Amino acid sequence: MAGEPSKACMCNPAASGGGYNAQGTYKEIDGLKLYVTGPATSKSGIVFIYDVYGFSDQNLLGADMLSNLTGSLVLMPDVLGEVVIPPSYGDFSGISEEEQKAIRVRLMAKINGFQVIPGQILEGPAKWKSVTPSVETWAVFGLCFGGKVVALTSREGTPFVVSGQAHPSQVILPHPFVNAPMV
Repeated sequence: MAGEPSKACMCNPAASGGGYNAQGTYKEIDGLKLYVTGPATSKSGIVFIYDVYGFSDQNLLGADMLSNLTGSLVLMPDVLGEVVIPPSYGDFSGISEEEQKAIRVRLMAKINGFQVIPGQILEGPAKWKSVTPSVETWAVFGLCFGGKVVALTSREGTPFVVSGQAHPSQVILPHPFVNAPMV
């Protein structure tokens, strides 16, 4: 069903190495929490839209690696807030069917048909200037549901020069307004 999260994201838990020591810091701008990692003097920035596991060790490690490999400043906005799926839920095998349904309902209510989150991301680079003063060019990268957000931000007038996705969810191609280069 198009309004449901991908089955893959509900059965493949976030990998956990057991207490990853993240390299970045957390900032709050206009009420939005951000994980920020990488060189503050970088001229390139990457907005990393996490999957449904939020600021999990796996996603923090991914943001740190992305920064280390590219030399870019990476910002990961907490767009799902408190409705992220805790990595401790694993593959959902120990969670009742009712709780699984409640999690999906909360998640889809927050995602809200992708009405708000893409706008937050499109406005982000301008709003986040206080922590990104040297960034001149921006890219955006999304995992799972974040891939759909990326597709919705890859349109005319986007601040992103390139976008990318890994295991995107709910993306229907060809998308009517994707016109930024996408990897």
